[in-house]
Amino acid sequence: MPNMIFISYNRKDEKWVDLFENALKMGVTRKLCRTWTDRQIVPGDQWDRDIKAKIASATIALVLVTPELLESDYVLNEELPAIVDRHSRKALNLQWVPIKKVEDWKLGNFQHIQALWHKNRPLAEIEKADDQRQAVEKICAELIKLLDVNTSEIGELETELKATLGNDVVLRERIAFGDGSVIYRAEEDGEDIAVKVALPSMRRDWVGRDFVDRAKRLQNFVEPGFVRVRKPYSQGRINCVTMDYAGPSSLKNVIQESGTPGLEPLLVANVLEQVTNAANNLHQDSADPNNEFAPLLVGPLRSSHVYRNPNNGKCKVSPMQMSQATMQSGRARPMTVLQEDELTWLSPEQYAGERLQAATDQYYIGLLGLELLTGAPPVSIRSYADLDKKRTFFAAPMAGFEKHRKESPALSFVLARMLERRPEDRWPSMAAAQRALNEIAEGSVPEEVRRKARKSYRELQDSAFYCNFYAELFRAAPDVRQLFRNINMDEQYEKLHAAVGKLLNFRPTDDPNPMSRHAESHERLGLQPKHFEGFRDAFLTALSSRKTADNYAMDAWRAIFDAGIAYMTTKRAVGPFKYSARPIRTAITSLGAPDLLRAQSN
Repeated sequence: MPNMIFISYNRKDEKWVDLFENALKMGVTRKLCRTWTDRQIVPGDQWDRDIKAKIASATIALVLVTPELLESDYVLNEELPAIVDRHSRKALNLQWVPIKKVEDWKLGNFQHIQALWHKNRPLAEIEKADDQRQAVEKICAELIKLLDVNTSEIGELETELKATLGNDVVLRERIAFGDGSVIYRAEEDGEDIAVKVALPSMRRDWVGRDFVDRAKRLQNFVEPGFVRVRKPYSQGRINCVTMDYAGPSSLKNVIQESGTPGLEPLLVANVLEQVTNAANNLHQDSADPNNEFAPLLVGPLRSSHVYRNPNNGKCKVSPMQMSQATMQSGRARPMTVLQEDELTWLSPEQYAGERLQAATDQYYIGLLGLELLTGAPPVSIRSYADLDKKRTFFAAPMAGFEKHRKESPALSFVLARMLERRPEDRWPSMAAAQRALNEIAEGSVPEEVRRKARKSYRELQDSAFYCNFYAELFRAAPDVRQLFRNINMDEQYEKLHAAVGKLLNFRPTDDPNPMSRHAESHERLGLQPKHFEGFRDAFLTALSSRKTADNYAMDAWRAIFDAGIAYMTTKRAVGPFKYSARPIRTAITSLGAPDLLRAQSN
């Protein structure tokens, strides 16, 4: 019989019930579930008895939380206590969705249960109806995935799992369904651990064996950036592994709890720097010239695979994934797909049917970076027709992320290179990508970014570029023109070229800093933030007209300008300069203004 989902709601929110029931139809069609609400009670029936009977037989209780729901005496005193009681006895799975904003203390006995949606960004606050519908569909897809395992089979599996683990490991609650696996919280020698068990598959019986083989290779791998693998087990249908318990703070949870679409760029750079470092160490440790499949891959990384300690900012990656990319047998057959959403994380190598390699992990980490910035994968594949979107993304991965390119150009530069279609066009090594990310996280412009800007700088020797630049600047900021009365512009072009050359070598930590004098001159001239913005925009506009100026050059120059002017407009600030991943819209936007000053002084 299909799993029954009991939907708890307030009558004022029937619109949301309609949306959820419609989105769950896919699960109903597949006979995975059926839904029940009190709207199905026939007039004349004993409604209280019917509601309690349905709660008693439900597999999942889906609570649509609003202030109105929690103000209902019946809900507070009868319905929710019955749901919470069955959930505490593991007889029912309680899931809840914040429809409207509710104070934590009003959530009662389930305030510590992870919501299916961002608690600080409830569904009712989403402005567009289409966006609301898509959010509900995303939530219901997770619910359907949760139900896509026969409950009785899971019970039998747990019995076998306990026998396999023996008396040393005490199995606790089920944490989640993973990628073709189930994850449990457990206890060993009084310490919390995690147990991940591969779900038996008749069609892919090699998956369980590969899973255990991977665990054996990782068992002696000691790397702070990975969740430690303790012990693999293989007995009958059971293929599982015990690991350190990383806690609930996956980056997916961090994003949900933040109430924002994604994470701050500097935090993303810090996370990716740690992940690339861990991946590089894994590649080095597992390299074996006698094994054609070595080194081991980290594989497709989602925000739910990375855990971050909020106290020290340290990240750990879960190394025991069930994706095709992490399976040795799967890598021998690159067309194999293990899970329903594997195509969302498809790499160009997989798309072309080629074998994966160490550089493929760069691609996966680049996808993770975009997910962390935006809160969702850059391309979601829900049908084969969506593969056209993936091909478009392969060709221009940063095309849909102009906002992020402007706000964090150096990070955009690094991600774009990690996401190059051809592996040989990506960073020459994981270590090189890690260095660049580390420089961003520490507040500086990566050397590779400077190198790209320097290369294009050598192509700006002709006066035509600077002539176009000033024409664009005067058009955008007519009041700047007066600074150039009686100025020989041919000489000014040369001065500006020299000033921009100095900017390429500028570092905020220089002491004494040559930019300090220019910053003071700017202040005396009364230049406003709009002038700096106009300067930057004019320079980039003139640069974009050059055939040799690709996206890498544009991102490189933007990063350098932002860093230079951030220093000049905050030079009196106490403490070391930290590169701003977001433009300081009220104070900066480009350099080159030193020559405006020189023109005035002439």
